[in-house]
Amino acid sequence: TSKNTTAKKNTTKKDNTSGGNNDNDYDNGRGDDAPSYETALDKKTSADGVLTLSKSDLTYNSFFEAYYLPTDFTKAKTIILPEGTYMIYKEDEVKVNRTYVFNGKSSIYSGFRASSNQEVINNLDCDQKGTENFLLNAKIVGNGTAKVTLVNGKQITIVVRNFDPTNTLRYQCRKVVNEITNDSMSDMKKVNTILDYIVDHRDSHYKLNIGTYHVNTDCTGYSTIIAQMLNFAEVDCCMRLAGYDKYYGQTPTHQNNLACIDGVAYVIDEDIMMKYSDLFDSNNCHIGYNTYYASQYPELNREGKLDYNLDYDHSNLNYIEYSLVLKKAGRL
Repeated sequence: TSKNTTAKKNTTKKDNTSGGNNDNDYDNGRGDDAPSYETALDKKTSADGVLTLSKSDLTYNSFFEAYYLPTDFTKAKTIILPEGTYMIYKEDEVKVNRTYVFNGKSSIYSGFRASSNQEVINNLDCDQKGTENFLLNAKIVGNGTAKVTLVNGKQITIVVRNFDPTNTLRYQCRKVVNEITNDSMSDMKKVNTILDYIVDHRDSHYKLNIGTYHVNTDCTGYSTIIAQMLNFAEVDCCMRLAGYDKYYGQTPTHQNNLACIDGVAYVIDEDIMMKYSDLFDSNNCHIGYNTYYASQYPELNREGKLDYNLDYDHSNLNYIEYSLVLKKAGRL
């Protein structure tokens, strides 16, 4: 019978007067000097605090088709991620004062309360200034550095590199707006120029081209494009639910836009503009109603009732943007 010659670990407790425990006092079963609480990601971290990861190091959520932003480490200060789609699984486990580096065509599936650089991490609704909203999924939109604040108040730094934004709708909307408008134009001139461009570049009603970006959409996508382009032209604009307007009279399945044009509120329905005051009185209540729908659906009659977009559940994303436009037009 062979004799077991493995040395037994010295389990005698050491106190600080004799120097305390050191790394060699921990047995992690691997024969190295790392402490037993060291995580697998800690072992991949360099001496200067850089953790470079591959997809095999990450946890993948097949339902959301995204990787969890890694948090199971203690040593890393800079975490370099492979190209991919990411989401934050448990915000409370995110460590503050860390830098996450995203590469290539990466994206984030998570909400941020604030971003210090909207040209890197954007959580504005259609780039309308003043509408930062943590209910929106933040988007990577360009290269650079942004300090972001999570919903729970924790702050991390995000660095984006090797991202090519040119074939995105946002990039092409801004590019076209810069080409066809200028600061000498009035708001109305900018709006007419943008609406004319959209109409002139339609293949069919909801199939259109913004620069090199081809869009096959519906009223929702159409109104999103209008809002994006007008905001880039520095004309405040947002989307709105239009189904209760007197020209429709059905449940709010149609979507169009509200804009503040030269200080006046307008409803923009694709290529048609109507003064907000033609649809709503001085109290922002509905004027008139489609008589056919009123007879068919009397319970939907909004005559004399507050604009549905203001009366709607205030947790709705549209409410913040909508109120801002009306305030700028002196309606609130």
